[in-house]
Amino acid sequence: MKTIIYLCALCCTLFVNAQEKEIEINKTPKTITNFVKKHFPNTPIAKVIQEETKFGTEYNVTLGNKMELDFDHQNILEDIESNTKQEIPMSIVPKNVWDYTKANYLKQQIIGWEKENNKQRIDLSNGTVLEFNDKGVFLNSSK
Repeated sequence: MKTIIYLCALCCTLFVNAQEKEIEINKTPKTITNFVKKHFPNTPIAKVIQEETKFGTEYNVTLGNKMELDFDHQNILEDIESNTKQEIPMSIVPKNVWDYTKANYLKQQIIGWEKENNKQRIDLSNGTVLEFNDKGVFLNSSK
C-alpha cells in the first residue's frame, strides 16, 4: 500500500512540474516581442517555452543568435544569457551597472545579466561574476 501511495505522489509531482510547453512564436505576448524587436532588431525569435508557475505564466525565449531571455509572470525580463559569448546589448543592462563593469573590466564582454529579488548579477566572458544591489551599487565579485 505504501508503494502505491508513493508512486501516486511521484506521478503527481512529475505532472505538476511538467507545466512547460513550447508555443508558436506568433503566440508570444506582445510585450515580449516588442522587447525583442527593440533590443535585437535584426535577430528573430527561434523558440518560446511557456511555463506555468505558482506566480503565473513565464516565458523562456531563445533568439536566432542563441541568446536566452527569461521573462517573469509580468513579462518583465529577469535573466539574459549568451550561449555563444556574444555580448548582450548595452540597452538591456542598467546604465550604472554597465558603466561600472566597462570601467573596471575593460577587456571583458558582458554575456549575462540577471535580476533576482534585490540584486543584479553580471556574467563576464572570463567567468567572473559581479553582484550589484537593486540600485546598481557594486557589492562583490567572484570567479
